[in-house]
Amino acid sequence: MKRLLIIAESFPPRRTSGSFRIEGFFKYLPEFGIQPAVFTASSPTLEPYPGCDFRPPSHRVFNVPWYSPGKRWNSFSVKAFLRAFPVGWWLVRQMERREILRRLTPSLLAAVSEFRPDAVLASGPPPVAYLLGELLHDALNIPLILDFRDPWSAFHNTYYRHWVDYLLERRCEARLLRKAALILANTPTSAKLFRTLLNVSSDKLAVLTNGYDEAAFVSAETIPPIFPPNHFTILYSGVFTRPDRHPGIQPFLRFLGFQYQPLRTCNKLRWPGHFLDALKQVLNDHPDWAETLRVVFVGCFSQEICRLLKTFPIPSVITVRAPVSETVSVRMMLDANLLLLLQVGQWYRGRDFLPMIPGKLYSYLRSGTPILAPVQKSDIWDLIRQFDAGDVMEPTDVHAIAEAIKRRYLAWQQRGAIHRLPPPGIQRFERRELTRRLSELLHRLWGSQQSSPSATAYPTSSSASPLVFWNPTASTEPVLPAEMPGR
Repeated sequence: MKRLLIIAESFPPRRTSGSFRIEGFFKYLPEFGIQPAVFTASSPTLEPYPGCDFRPPSHRVFNVPWYSPGKRWNSFSVKAFLRAFPVGWWLVRQMERREILRRLTPSLLAAVSEFRPDAVLASGPPPVAYLLGELLHDALNIPLILDFRDPWSAFHNTYYRHWVDYLLERRCEARLLRKAALILANTPTSAKLFRTLLNVSSDKLAVLTNGYDEAAFVSAETIPPIFPPNHFTILYSGVFTRPDRHPGIQPFLRFLGFQYQPLRTCNKLRWPGHFLDALKQVLNDHPDWAETLRVVFVGCFSQEICRLLKTFPIPSVITVRAPVSETVSVRMMLDANLLLLLQVGQWYRGRDFLPMIPGKLYSYLRSGTPILAPVQKSDIWDLIRQFDAGDVMEPTDVHAIAEAIKRRYLAWQQRGAIHRLPPPGIQRFERRELTRRLSELLHRLWGSQQSSPSATAYPTSSSASPLVFWNPTASTEPVLPAEMPGR
């Protein structure tokens, strides 16, 4: 049986959006002839998502602290000074990565010596996972698979101090993309980003989306209903993104190349403001609906979000719940009457270009519950329309959001709650099926390798010294300014 070492910052019982994808690979790869192990970060703080349903075998999980807990930021340090300047921003980022890599290298070598993988799959963000994968690829000459759950250099939450910093970061990314034997993009638009902006060959690029776990739906059926059937319940499960602050002099700075974003991003679109405005409009038109209409927000929310929700004119309509396990979350999706989906907005040269799909969309689709998706035109629109799974509209169109809520509420009044079946064809997004597709890619990759895996020189305590550290600023082919997005 072939062996695959997965490097990922998040893995159960630590819960983030990316951990569900890695959990699926870990659970189902053995069914397809591949033995996985995970090198992951132990959490320095209490977990925000309790009630993890999956308990992996400890002997196949190498849990190591990735970050130094309790380290305070000094605003007068040399790093803080460097961050204020072009190139300095990127150098500080590389210094921080270098420190993490130096600290993790002995533990990684020990894991490799014990597990002896035939390939390494690095899943990010953060990019440190990719750099750890590169370290093993260079040292052991085993295939490197890069799994991009979100873009790297074009990540929506990154503001580069200057476009030169972006150029340097993209140069680092380009080096790893050249070394990778296989690159996994989790949306069609993300794959387009690799082909058009990063010049990745289609031969080593594959789309492997996120998905849902059928086992969670089977378990959810054993849980009693959570929402009362005499209420029309709108459910939002997940997180919100803080809106951008008042621009101030930001437009001028961006004109000079500062605060650079490869893809223009609007975080306000994954904020409940427009939805709440639509909800107010609905209740103004139909005040009596306040007795039976409920909106439930489930997740780990900031104090700012909680204050916003508490100021809603009719408090009885809004309920905020702490994070729950995946099984309970699925039970809520099955019980709800409408599922709210939000996402940030991104544009490239003035055109819609959103390379991300919220992972929960696939569970939303599997539940059969109608979806309300005020998001920009993207792969999300395509999926919801393909399965006739709900209503999509522009994220700022308050009137369209309100009308969709009214239509769904009136339909519920007339017919009541109905039993919904999974839409035909949704099974291809089940995590076991997605893992089967990954296994096919891996077996094809191993079959094309010229050298025998048995020839790999795995590190031992006596041979670990050559791998002490890799230089993250090694020279590579330059990326010309003309290739940069937005230039």
